[in-house]
Amino acid sequence: MGSVVKRYDMVAGRKYESKGETKTHWIQIGEAAEWDDGNISGKLFAAPCGNWFDGSFKLFDKDRDKKQSAQKARTAGFDDDPDF
Repeated sequence: MGSVVKRYDMVAGRKYESKGETKTHWIQIGEAAEWDDGNISGKLFAAPCGNWFDGSFKLFDKDRDKKQSAQKARTAGFDDDPDF
């Protein structure tokens, strides 16, 4: 059996308006894994319903939040406001 090279969050994007600007709320619907042979497999946790869902989804690197948090921690100064 192969081994997992990379893990992803499977998300669906729901558009919404805020202060006259169109934004996207990302909803996690599953996870996916890339294997050492190049194949990608996924598992759905939820199937979105509603007229906003067009059947498409994206894969976000599972470590992206950790990388962004680490970058913020390295560049944050003592005078910065905390992210609440």
